[in-house]
Amino acid sequence: MIGIAAEIGNPDQFIQAFRQIESSQYEMEKQIDALRPEFDDVAIESCETTIRTRLGCQIRCPNCGAKCDNPDLIHENHRSTEHIAMAFKGVMYHNINTPTLELCYQQLQTSSFILGSETFTPRRKYYEDRAPGWLDDLDSKFQNGALRSESYPPPEQRRAWMAVRNVLVAHYKMTDHTSYNNDMYPSSIRSLPSEYTPKWK
Repeated sequence: MIGIAAEIGNPDQFIQAFRQIESSQYEMEKQIDALRPEFDDVAIESCETTIRTRLGCQIRCPNCGAKCDNPDLIHENHRSTEHIAMAFKGVMYHNINTPTLELCYQQLQTSSFILGSETFTPRRKYYEDRAPGWLDDLDSKFQNGALRSESYPPPEQRRAWMAVRNVLVAHYKMTDHTSYNNDMYPSSIRSLPSEYTPKWK
């Protein structure tokens, strides 16, 4: 170990300078303590913003349950790249209670939507009155969506329906369709039993 020794020429001045450093350090610590809550608030807000941005908007389409994927942190107009067949959320045809295997925007201007004792004709009226934040998205898909003039969901949703229909029909107390078009809804897909309960780990 190497040691360096030097004689202090003016000990009083050295002590004074050392005390000033000590005093400055104490003042800095006080300032840090005073600013700490502000730093904490900024850090918490930054974390919350990051989480909200990663999770995205938590609003779901009221008829199909599709999650809003609008990336803007604050927005009034919700949208989803993919809406899903309304039957997945328990929507069924009035009086016959069979699953509604169409997308929200299909027949938006032509069919009715019945909720309890209220009838919304056309279905678009429901969104005007109850969920205006989704209206622009559904209007756009009604005019330009790939399946806008059909009354069935895309193939992957039809296959998914065949896999889980027994469970959802039982859960939502629907009456299943008596038959399915095998070209559209393959009967080769084994459906989970109606009493199936998912096991979460």
